[in-house]
Amino acid sequence: MESNLQSFVSYTAAPTALDADGIAAAQQLAEAGNLLINGVLATGGIATFGEQQRVTLYSAGNLSALTFTVYGATTFGDSISEDIAGPNNGTVTTTANFKTVSRVAVSGVVGTNVIVGNSNALETPWIALNRDCPVKGISVVLSSGASLTYEVQYGTYPRLSNAETSVLAKADSTLTAKSASDSLAITIPWPMARLKITSFVSGTSTLRILESPA
Repeated sequence: MESNLQSFVSYTAAPTALDADGIAAAQQLAEAGNLLINGVLATGGIATFGEQQRVTLYSAGNLSALTFTVYGATTFGDSISEDIAGPNNGTVTTTANFKTVSRVAVSGVVGTNVIVGNSNALETPWIALNRDCPVKGISVVLSSGASLTYEVQYGTYPRLSNAETSVLAKADSTLTAKSASDSLAITIPWPMARLKITSFVSGTSTLRILESPA
């Protein structure tokens, strides 16, 4: 008797709206050290988002000679960090997505105010898929009144700790640049999938995948 390999996986993303100083309010440093994690998204020195999201730094001055190191964790609790050159009369953004931010270290004197917050662009954690079930029914369901733009992405190998940014991601040709709920049926060999939210204002988005061997 053949076993029924059909399975269902689901992930709901509920990001935090963009807050440019939600992690660290405007501040300077007289020497190399750590910024105060004192924004409205912080409690006890740790900033937490509704979904793992990219981190932004803004300054009207030129801080590009400094290295800012963001420390925190992913949705799965993996510790991560990223070095990023400081802003120059603008905003710089991390590549990695952080669920929490516990420290922002700076390599030298910060002579003009800098603020740290969260971006309105992000990628959710990767969802592992069953390669024995290549037929996928994929849907993305937005909450009522949600305002966001998304795409579905596929990845080349199962999620490894701290390896999010090294995965080769491929956007689905149909479920891309979407701002409303949508779905499709497709046969894919990829071992994982996720949502990429390119612009978020409000609401939630749920990625649902029904898998079947045929």
